[in-house]
Parts: sequence; structure tokens; C-alpha cells
Amino acid sequence: MTEGPDFLASLCLPAEGGPISRDIAAIAALARDCAARMRYFEILYVVDEGSRSAVDACAPQLAAIPNLRILFVRNNTSFYQRRTIAAGEAIGDVVAIGSFAELARVDLPALAADSFRTDQVLLAHRVGGPGVTLLYPLLRALSSHRVNGRDMRSIAFPRVRLVQALARESATIDLRFEPKRGECYVRVPVAHARTRQPRGHAHRLQLLAEIISGASSAYLRAYAVISLFAFLAAIAYGLYAIVVVTTFRHVQPGWFTTNLIQSGSIGFLALGFAIFALGLARLLEQRERGSTLGIVDEIGNINFFRSAPELNVEVGRGTTEAGVDLESPKASR
Repeated sequence: MTEGPDFLASLCLPAEGGPISRDIAAIAALARDCAARMRYFEILYVVDEGSRSAVDACAPQLAAIPNLRILFVRNNTSFYQRRTIAAGEAIGDVVAIGSFAELARVDLPALAADSFRTDQVLLAHRVGGPGVTLLYPLLRALSSHRVNGRDMRSIAFPRVRLVQALARESATIDLRFEPKRGECYVRVPVAHARTRQPRGHAHRLQLLAEIISGASSAYLRAYAVISLFAFLAAIAYGLYAIVVVTTFRHVQPGWFTTNLIQSGSIGFLALGFAIFALGLARLLEQRERGSTLGIVDEIGNINFFRSAPELNVEVGRGTTEAGVDLESPKASR
């Protein structure tokens, strides 16, 4: 068991589409490692409700895993939304979000312990290996985050930093990449291993969708600004048509009315789209981030009181407190 102050670590592992039995075996190994090194910990496994039968088939193995919570979420919940749900449900002083594909390379309990000790957000960073694709620079340009192909999916947050991240609209991406403004993440180098991560292209597509949706309010505001410029241009063109018809003697019949109708219709649509985009952006910014809305059910095997005697707390019969026998008839007088 590690030396230092006691703390509760929450280790979150969202399902990644692999076999449930293999995930359970990895969780069991992680739980044994945590039990040998930590006094208080919990493991959160987030899986689609469609996999409930596969989870039930592993009931004997699950019963032997201490401090495990299994969250069943809707089938259409994306991988990054499952990460956010797990982080929102975690109760630890430090919350580490891992990946089954990275458990062999990333020491998740040590990452959580270092994050608690330093009070910093720690992000596993792959060093060595082949270069990254051109997709990540494109995502970095589209996003308000420092998207880096070498940043891994394993990350640890102290409780205060996690609460701040979950309160932001871009929480799903904040739990994956460092924002360009605000919180600074400390990268922990991890040696590269020549292993192919499953469903790599699917994860990239989900990441692209989350980045675009996370920055939707910024895109809407940019679209509103463009619409306002279009509105002003339409007004200017309408004024130009009025100046032409009042200044020149010979104007093609129907030219003024045609251009005036075009100017008015374009200006009306541009102004309407600008107002609509600004209103929708404000609604997105003010919406409640219901991190538990996707949870269908939860089962668990949590027992944080196995170390009660070490904490000087007696739970047996004849318990005494401050030298008074709580079960003695005299104590109730």
C-alpha cells in the first residue's frame, strides 16, 4: 500500500466495444492492483444496456471484484459521452479516466495518486513511435483545444479540477484534450508500444463529432456575424438601387423593383438567421449539463468500511464511545 495521506480514487473505464468478458478480466486485474496499493478506491465500468446479458453472464467474476460500480447507459451513447457520465458519477477525491486499450501501458492507480499529490490534471502522452496523421492538426484548428495525436485517453483529475471541467459546455473534450485557454494539463510520458487500438477509425469519427458539437455555440455565433454582414450588404444594395433610380434618367424597366425585392428578401432572411443563430447559441450555453441523463441502471459491490478498525471505529456489539458502553442500560438514562 502506498505511503501518504489517504484519499478515495475513482477509476473510470468506459466500454470500448470489446468483449465484455475480456473487459471484466481486465477490471479484475486492475482491482487486485488497486487493493494492493490503495486503501480506498472505486472502479466505474460504463457499458451499453444492450450488453446487460453479457454482464450477467460474468456474475461470478463480478462478485469477486471489490468496489466495482457498473453503469448501464443507453445504446446510442457515444464513447466520449460514456467518459463524461463516468466522471460525473465518480465520488473520489481524484478521478482517473482510463482505456482498456491502454491499461497495459498506463499505470492508472499511479496516475491517480500523482494527480492527488500534485493537485494537477495529468494526461498520459505517448512518446516515440510513428508520426500522427494530418487529421489531428485539422481538428486542432477547428477546436478550442490542443488536439494532439500523441495524447492518450488516460487522464486524471483532482476533484476541484473535475468539477470545473464538468461545468463547461465542452466537458466531453475537456476530459480528453487540454483547452487552449484556462486549465493547463501536465503530460506524463508513456513509451510507445506497437499495438493496434481497436476501432481506431470509429473513435476518430466520434472525436470529430464531439469536437464539432462541443464548439457548436462558437460556430453559431460566427454564423450570426456572417449573417449580419449579409444583412448590411443587402441594405447597402437596396440603397444603391434607390440612388440609381433617383439619379439616372434611363433605367431598365423592372430593374429597380427586381433589385429592391432581392435586397429586401436577402436582408430579411439574413437578419432572421442571425437572430436564430444567436438565440440557439445562448440556449446551448445555458443548458444544464445532465451527466446522469443517459444512465439506465446501476449495480455495484461497494464497501469502503472494510478498514473501519484501522480508523478506530468499532462496529461490533458492546461498542464503546469515549469510555461509555452504548449498549449498557445506564448509558440510555
